[in-house]
Amino acid sequence: MRCCFAIYDQKGKKANRRKVLTIRGKTSCTLMIHPLKSDKAHVVQEHLRDSWPLEVRVKVEFMAVDNPSQRYWKLMLLIFPSLKVMVLDTVHLPITYEFAYWRKRTAGSKKLRGLMCKFCVKDPNRNATEWGPVYTGDVFAPASSEEERVRYQIFNCSMPQRTATNILRNIDYAKPWNSRLEFVQAVAALSCVYKDEMNKVAPGPNRKVKELLYTGCSPDRCEWYMNNIRMRHMMSAGDVSLLPSGTSSNEALHYEINSWFRQTQVIHESTVLLKFRIMVLAKQTPHVNALFFPTIRQLPSCVVASRSLSKPLWTRREWNTWCDQLSENKKGKAVLPLNIMRKESQIELAQTCDAFRKRPARSDNRNFKRKRTPFTLRRQGSLVLGGVKRKPSSAIYNRMPINTKLKRNQDSVGWYLKLLIL
Repeated sequence: MRCCFAIYDQKGKKANRRKVLTIRGKTSCTLMIHPLKSDKAHVVQEHLRDSWPLEVRVKVEFMAVDNPSQRYWKLMLLIFPSLKVMVLDTVHLPITYEFAYWRKRTAGSKKLRGLMCKFCVKDPNRNATEWGPVYTGDVFAPASSEEERVRYQIFNCSMPQRTATNILRNIDYAKPWNSRLEFVQAVAALSCVYKDEMNKVAPGPNRKVKELLYTGCSPDRCEWYMNNIRMRHMMSAGDVSLLPSGTSSNEALHYEINSWFRQTQVIHESTVLLKFRIMVLAKQTPHVNALFFPTIRQLPSCVVASRSLSKPLWTRREWNTWCDQLSENKKGKAVLPLNIMRKESQIELAQTCDAFRKRPARSDNRNFKRKRTPFTLRRQGSLVLGGVKRKPSSAIYNRMPINTKLKRNQDSVGWYLKLLIL
């Protein structure tokens, strides 16, 4: 992460802190933010064992990680004796897919996110035993010939177009996957329908999209994905409603941490540890308050944290005593002397500044003389571009004074009578 690039020890050398361990609870509450030298299983195990007492570690039953393995499971089981399931994050595969398109969502990545969301759906009419035993990385059912054939169709995008379209159209996103084969068929259909997106190379792993999907549908990784379904069917409905999708809340926390250290160039290791402790407190305080007082979820977390951690200036008893001392014993706005003085000074300022006000605008007087320039002369012909456009005679007549209009009317009547006499 960005904050690890600028960490220095007290001797001025770069500290050996390359990763940041972030842990969230089942309600997405931030439990830990700590820099580590590596994200390997034994490093994480040592830090968790030293940070949390046994009374806390006994309560951990489910764990979602980015890199599950048999060794990871065994090491975590030594420090978390009540651990039941370890699952693989379902959001990482779509994120890696979008690396090929500059982290922008495409039609294929949106469809893949929908397919991965089926691992996070709970069917109330079924239990966890219907998907087989929990996978721990040692023994799993080998892929059948049909599964291998369909999985190869992901790599070469060879599924018939009509079959692929029908599979994607008939998917029920409100129900979990029934088997590994059903999931592999859906991914093979996706690679066929969105064939144009399969040959793009993702910069991070430096592999094509179809190769990422082919690897993601291996029997080993599919079993880690199926643990998501088994885990959610072991939990109660209330716990599942607050459970995030895989480690997506952790990824969102990583984005926040990077934004916190965006302007940091160099920082000492002890300062980083102190800042992380403060950040954990700032994340936990509004989260706990929102669980007990649901209405404050409408407010930003920074506002809730500041109101929760700040000390009030007066108690409720002192406030009621102050309100009782107001006029007519009514609770309302207090009469502040400074406010009265401010209003009086505004009145004095308005009276003394009349002489310095801006001059009034010119009255609409039509008798003023306009300076004669080549650009203010009226045009004499329609083909001349310079000057002011000549107004029609009707507009000129309407602007004339009343006396001039009467004189012109009399002259026109006189001429008309002369013509009749002749």
